[in-house]
Amino acid sequence: MKLFGIGIGPGDIKLLTFKALEILKKSDKVYVPQSDALGRSLAYEIVKRYIDESKISFYCFPMKNSQEDINRRYDELAKRLREDIKKGMTVSYVTLGDPSIFSTFNYLSKRLKDIEIEIIPGIASFLAASAVAKMEIVSKGESFCVVEPEHLSNFHELSKLFNTIIVMKAYRGLKKITELIEAYPQISNAYLVCRVGLEDEKIFDLKKEIPSENPYLSIALLKIEKNNDFQDFISSDKGDCIEKESFDIIESLVNLKNFQEEEKTVLKRIIHASGDLEIVKDIKFSPNWKDKIKKLLLEGAPVITDVEMVKVGIGNKYRPVKCFINDPEIIKRAREGNLTRAETAIKKAFELFEKIIFVIGNAPTALLEVLNLKNKGKDIFVIGMPVGFVNAKESKERLIDSDLEYITIAGYKGGSPLAAATFNALLRLYLK
Repeated sequence: MKLFGIGIGPGDIKLLTFKALEILKKSDKVYVPQSDALGRSLAYEIVKRYIDESKISFYCFPMKNSQEDINRRYDELAKRLREDIKKGMTVSYVTLGDPSIFSTFNYLSKRLKDIEIEIIPGIASFLAASAVAKMEIVSKGESFCVVEPEHLSNFHELSKLFNTIIVMKAYRGLKKITELIEAYPQISNAYLVCRVGLEDEKIFDLKKEIPSENPYLSIALLKIEKNNDFQDFISSDKGDCIEKESFDIIESLVNLKNFQEEEKTVLKRIIHASGDLEIVKDIKFSPNWKDKIKKLLLEGAPVITDVEMVKVGIGNKYRPVKCFINDPEIIKRAREGNLTRAETAIKKAFELFEKIIFVIGNAPTALLEVLNLKNKGKDIFVIGMPVGFVNAKESKERLIDSDLEYITIAGYKGGSPLAAATFNALLRLYLK
């Protein structure tokens, strides 16, 4: 005899296949997984409609437990299945969706290599979700991937490789998903389908609405528009030639031999934006700046600027770029606290975000406030280039002496165009 691994679909009893039904009816015993001893089993709700309940045998899996305990549970179940099959019984193990996709059956089959196994495919939950959302997954020439929320830290790489990204168990990463939707304008469609195939099924267009609760059975469907990536970096052949000639001139006039390639890219952008060949001696990089900024960019960290001019210089096509300095709330809080709007805006950024890229090109008080709040446990990178003669030099000296990762221009020089040019250089390095 053999063991049947049966996919019973996402939850709608009408999405059970004829073949699955046929095997269930001829089985002597049907094992149905539960999350815990008292928990409701969706698989049970489906199969009990088609077979005698006396055939059903429950087996409980812990929702939260040690890996050692989970392995022990699988070993015990594999032993029971093996014993039933050796008695000559026709045994089935059912799983929601398809047995090959994030299924407990995968762990069992690895423990039963001495047993003949037949897999009966089921309708995967993400296929049912795409049908409900009326969203195509792929067309000819496209590709898609299915991931769990933990893989969203590599979203930028995924977005370059795939046209659709499907996130299973999306409830675990809903906050991250909503941050990515804001961070990546190239996400053209974003849907969250909750409890697909069940009576209380819900669908949310995440570009318009975020659910007030974090739904347990949920799938996110993210469609990536490939045609508009980095259009602002695309210029004419003539423009490209002028830019290349400018950079060649810079390299002929400035000694960049002691800098790494990524640093040279940033330096040439700053020199090009300032027209100042001497500024190279004042540009400072922290020891691990590359690793930190690359990580934050790929994770979709928001960009916070001190003034609107820096925000305009960056544009908001590539990242969520925010400037709070003109918010009525900030103006009120600054007046009440006898603070500058720039430092009050920095306080708000620390209140709102866990990961932040600060791009400061004007206000020393903004940079000083970042340094005052840096021990709040946030993940931070700083482009600190405030300009002027009151606290500009001192604020950058404090930044250089701090434990933050940064790019700065020592002394009195700096400005919004240089801060924006620096950030745009980093975009070209790590997101193109």
